[in-house]
Amino acid sequence: MLDKASIGKPIIVITKYEGINESVGDYTRVTVIDSGNLGGCLDTDYDLAEWYIDENGDFCSYGVDRLGVRTEQYFALNEEAPLSMIQHLFADFDDEDFDYEVLDEILDSIGDDVLSALRNNRCFDCRGAYNGE
Repeated sequence: MLDKASIGKPIIVITKYEGINESVGDYTRVTVIDSGNLGGCLDTDYDLAEWYIDENGDFCSYGVDRLGVRTEQYFALNEEAPLSMIQHLFADFDDEDFDYEVLDEILDSIGDDVLSALRNNRCFDCRGAYNGE
C-alpha cells in the first residue's frame, strides 16, 4: 500500500552509514527517489529499521544490522534553489570539505507531506496511529 503513497515530487535521500569496524567502510551519500513514492523510503534489508518525523519536522529513518548503522533523512528540493547549488549538492556531497549549511538553502522538509500522503492513503488516522487498513 505504501508504494502508492506519494508526496508528488522527487525525494532527496541523505544517507550516513557507519560500519562496526574498519573492514566495513563508512560513507555519506545523496540519492534520489524520482517517483516520490514513500515505498522507496521504506525499502530496507536491515535487521531493525524505524521511520519517524523528528523534532524539526523532517522525515528520517535508521536501520541496524550486524555490520553497521544507517541513518537517513528525506527531503524535497527547494524550488527556488539556484541550479548551481543543486549541482554542487550532487557533485560534491561526498567531499570532506562539503559545506552542509547549504542544505538549508537547497532542501525542504517533507515531514508534513509524508503525514498527508499517509492519511490520504488511509494508512494512518488523523492522530498518526496505524489503523490496520
